[in-house]
Amino acid sequence: MNAILPQRKPKKVKRESRWHSPKHLRWIREFACCNCGSMDNIEAAHVRMRSGAGMGQIPDDFLAVPLCHQCHRYDQHQHGEETFWRRYAADQKQTVWALLDMLAIKSPEAADIRRVKKEREA
Repeated sequence: MNAILPQRKPKKVKRESRWHSPKHLRWIREFACCNCGSMDNIEAAHVRMRSGAGMGQIPDDFLAVPLCHQCHRYDQHQHGEETFWRRYAADQKQTVWALLDMLAIKSPEAADIRRVKKEREA
């Protein structure tokens, strides 16, 4: 007797809609650390809060800000994003969302970022 397996459920596609731009990330790394002002070891740090990215997923690249290695690895990740960005807002007198908006507007990829954001709003 030959056994017949039931049809398999299709695998869910991982967030295929992530916007990725090496050009934008390189541009982000040209700035000083937005938290402490350091010009050394700048990383494009992704803001995960409200990003829609799940565990093990990287948010869209337009959600990246310039942070030095120390602020990114030890302050942002060790103390948690909510606490880090709350302190940032108090110290810098602007929210991380305002910073992300300004970076998106000034980015060399601004037109593409606008397009992607508009598509997602629909």
